[in-house]
Amino acid sequence: MELSFSKENALDEETRCKYIAGKPEPVVSWYVNGELEDSSYHMDRYGDVINDLLFRGLKRSHLNSQFSCRANNTKLIQPVEKTVVLELNQGRNEEP
Repeated sequence: MELSFSKENALDEETRCKYIAGKPEPVVSWYVNGELEDSSYHMDRYGDVINDLLFRGLKRSHLNSQFSCRANNTKLIQPVEKTVVLELNQGRNEEP
């Protein structure tokens, strides 16, 4: 499983979760602080399953939020999960 991040602007964050193909096709979902945020996903031309999470309007209150991507394709084994914790840097014009 791969996680990648790309900055669109200071208040938006796009995060991609990519699960290398498996059988049966996995369900790939995003959780924010343990709550389901997005369960939509698509398959690319290589058969990898991708879920892109665009989190708009990031604020200081999101500091230390946990973003988890979970892939599951059977009830016989535990889901594969990766989690990142959001860190925010104070901008030059921001007050503490």
